[in-house]
Amino acid sequence: MKNLTKEDLTFFFLLLPSILTLFYILPLQLKELFILSKCNPTILSIYFSSFIHIDFKHFLGNLTGYLLIIFLILNIETKKERLYIFTIFSLLILPFLTSFSFLFLATSYVYTLGFSNIVSAFSSYLLYSLFTSLRKIQKDLSLSFYIYLITISVFITIIAIFTSKSIFIFSISYFILFSIFEFRELKNISKAVYKKLLKLKKESLTSAFFKIIIAALAITLAIFSLPILIPLKANGINILSHYIGYLFGVVLAPLLDKLIFKKEKH
Repeated sequence: MKNLTKEDLTFFFLLLPSILTLFYILPLQLKELFILSKCNPTILSIYFSSFIHIDFKHFLGNLTGYLLIIFLILNIETKKERLYIFTIFSLLILPFLTSFSFLFLATSYVYTLGFSNIVSAFSSYLLYSLFTSLRKIQKDLSLSFYIYLITISVFITIIAIFTSKSIFIFSISYFILFSIFEFRELKNISKAVYKKLLKLKKESLTSAFFKIIIAALAITLAIFSLPILIPLKANGINILSHYIGYLFGVVLAPLLDKLIFKKEKH
């Protein structure tokens, strides 16, 4: 919890949830102005549809997912400035990207709404944040290991979705080859993490337990977020917006490091 500042709590746990709540409690007639429809798209609905939820289950699911992910990110994040810039970009740009992709690419839906596109972006950011945390422990960790982490998530998703033997064989072969290629990195990380765990002995039991739980949750959610976001039975969910949001986060996070921030010293 030491990583959380007053600014973090205000922005991520008060301001953004309050905005979502305000949109949720709007009268239904007013909400309808912000729901993006293929038949009648407007500037308002193209942007604000990402903040609208019709029923409580949809609202609570996205809000809970966002709060859990952002809590984990803030506890493992190595560069807060990057997270804030990423959030601003996601809030300003991603609603337009997902709305236009819906209007021009989606064929199964007549309307779309919800914060899940931005939650998806935070999910992939969590994966990058996990990578940068590992790079802080293992300082010569290359960007290829970030791609490897993405590959694991994609591999699990493919296994969950596709039943074709040829796709499964191709995926597992690719995964094994990539694992062999990254074997040295995996070995070095394992040693570095083990040394980090040994240092926890010097801390209080409560502190050590909290750090282990946070790390375990962050790793699990970072790896399994993609298959969770792409359910087997969509049941009306605009999965395309999840894909766009996740891909947006995958690309934007390392791009911010490359274009805005100086290369981290190893």
